[in-house]
Amino acid sequence: KYNIHYKQPPSCFQANIECVNDEVCNKQLSLYLQVCQINGSSCDINRCRAALHAFYTNMPFQVAQMLTFCDCMQSDDNCHQARQFLHGHPCAIQMVPTPSCVHVMQLCRENKLCWSKYEAFTSKCLKHVSQDCLEENSCLKTWNTIDPICSESVDCRAAYVDLWGSVLQVKCTCEAASQAEKSVCQWFHRILHGKVCLRKYKLFVTPGSGKHFPKKETENGFSTIALYIVCICLVCTCLVLLCILYVLVYCLLVKSPELS
Repeated sequence: KYNIHYKQPPSCFQANIECVNDEVCNKQLSLYLQVCQINGSSCDINRCRAALHAFYTNMPFQVAQMLTFCDCMQSDDNCHQARQFLHGHPCAIQMVPTPSCVHVMQLCRENKLCWSKYEAFTSKCLKHVSQDCLEENSCLKTWNTIDPICSESVDCRAAYVDLWGSVLQVKCTCEAASQAEKSVCQWFHRILHGKVCLRKYKLFVTPGSGKHFPKKETENGFSTIALYIVCICLVCTCLVLLCILYVLVYCLLVKSPELS
């Protein structure tokens, strides 16, 4: 695979269009949005989060990261609307009132699956911060004003994509945090929502494809384009054979009176 470096992330509006125009992505997106519909004033949060996670995990990695790391210009309302759904339906990522980021981390710590995802993300992305430090608030206070040294590897990005659907993606704030928790809260917010380790967008695509979405294939492994070319070749061959046959028949008909 090639590593393609972009000066800025792709537009969420364009990413949404590409997803809708792709049969597989559009189907998965429809399933996720359908589960997350808000009936009246409530929705099934757990099912919605599970559907959001399934949407991203069922996509090829290059598609999942394109959707995850897309962004918008501040003045582009259409793009922001597209990002709202791609980056988490309100049912999945909003809590009322907006919780403190420290509280969100406490909720995650109480859930083994969530905490394992957090440990995987930090271990893949924050190579220079020990796991012991990440679990100790007093240690994290020393890192709050320092940008961590990140790996920005494929494993790091995959670990971040795997956070979709977990409580770690819930919108949180540090406005109501106590003075004692302020610096730790800001650390969590920067890591989870500031994408500190994911500022440089890299897209990994197969050589020569130039597309985010993989080519559709038939059961025998041929791409639809290849199958189309084969069909055209067969049609052309048949036309040539028919022309030859026509000429032979014509010649026979012309010569038959002479022979008689």
